[in-house]
Amino acid sequence: MKGLVKLAIIAMLLFVAYSYGRPWLEDSFGGVGLGPLGGAGSEEAHCIAVVERATESFGEKIVKHGQPPVDISRWAGSYRLEQGRVMEARQSCDCQGLACDIAREALGDLEQFMQEVDYGLRQNNPPLNFARRQGEILEKLSKARRRVDG
Repeated sequence: MKGLVKLAIIAMLLFVAYSYGRPWLEDSFGGVGLGPLGGAGSEEAHCIAVVERATESFGEKIVKHGQPPVDISRWAGSYRLEQGRVMEARQSCDCQGLACDIAREALGDLEQFMQEVDYGLRQNNPPLNFARRQGEILEKLSKARRRVDG
């Protein structure tokens, strides 16, 4: 019985370490060597992964800060961080090929969407279609990934 309890505790600790450690590693090291979520070894795959992370991160920030009443100072800080992610994605997508072109197009859509959301939140009129817009951006990135994967 004690062995079973120890095994359950070890399994729980491993799960927690994986759940919190993997996102930290991906953010810190760009996902290198972490399988399909991390880069597939090509510039195109890295570009797509960075844009995906920026898109998903922005979606999380909308959920976190987009519910009225909006704390504009907190939103502004998060928005600046997301703008930094977009700049990082821009720099990471300096590659050639159709997949990179599609990823850059999705990144442009993300930038436009970010500006619309920022304006809407500051005017106390958040956009209602954020899930659809984020889905459209992620669909473009899926199209780019299919081009890379073959």
